[in-house]
Amino acid sequence: AVGFSNHKAGASYIIKVIQHDTIPADLDWSTNIKFPGGTAPIISTGADAIDVITLTCISSTELLGNFSQDYQVT
Repeated sequence: AVGFSNHKAGASYIIKVIQHDTIPADLDWSTNIKFPGGTAPIISTGADAIDVITLTCISSTELLGNFSQDYQVT
């Protein structure tokens, strides 16, 4: 599971996820990370897909997450 120890209240963290080019993988999120609507992101499965997850630390037991998915070169 994706989780954190030693995170600091008030801090923000940015996670850049780059999908493998041949074998897609997903992430399992820790239960102390809350996402909009209670739904954690499903990582994009395309080869070399880029997703970005931003976490805001509210307290030592709570992180709020937002995500943007499938960044591509235009």
